[in-house]
Amino acid sequence: MLEKLTSEKVTVLSSLINKKSKNKYLISKYNQIIDINNVLSYLTNKNIKYSTMDISYTIVDESTKEHIDPYLILSLILTESSFNHKSISRKGAIGLMQILPNTAYYVSQLNDDIDISHRKELFDPITNIKIGISYFSYLLKKYNGNVKYAIIAYNLGPTKLNYRLRKNKKLPKFYYNKVLRNYQLISTIKNNA
Repeated sequence: MLEKLTSEKVTVLSSLINKKSKNKYLISKYNQIIDINNVLSYLTNKNIKYSTMDISYTIVDESTKEHIDPYLILSLILTESSFNHKSISRKGAIGLMQILPNTAYYVSQLNDDIDISHRKELFDPITNIKIGISYFSYLLKKYNGNVKYAIIAYNLGPTKLNYRLRKNKKLPKFYYNKVLRNYQLISTIKNNA
């Protein structure tokens, strides 16, 4: 079920700006939500069935908790699904962040605040993003903060990446480069908004 960005949340966020709060962290978070919403509004078609503000809030909130650049998460979503929350890959990955059901179940077992019992829950954009960010955070920790390895593992899978690393095999570049190109595109849109 889609978590709504209630008027109460909007009021709290707005009051941070209106009161000229000294907490630059919260102001920065609010600005990121607005920036990401503007990018989403620019990149998505107007027939989407979810709120871009809800998505923006979730991306920033979950990314902040995991100490991940929210624009990188936005780049992963653009690369994975082009913002189609109903997307299903040939391998059965589902939703905005293209999560495999087995990966979702594994991630939900690692996190007290994520509970998933059925694959159809992965079509919910908010649930999908929470699981995707948690999984990406897991990969970052697994590869000691190496963003390149985490991005490649997100697409290739950690088992295949580990095999390539152990055997000194060439790492695939296509997916990683596409995420970087999308990151640059999002930066350009954000800076021109």
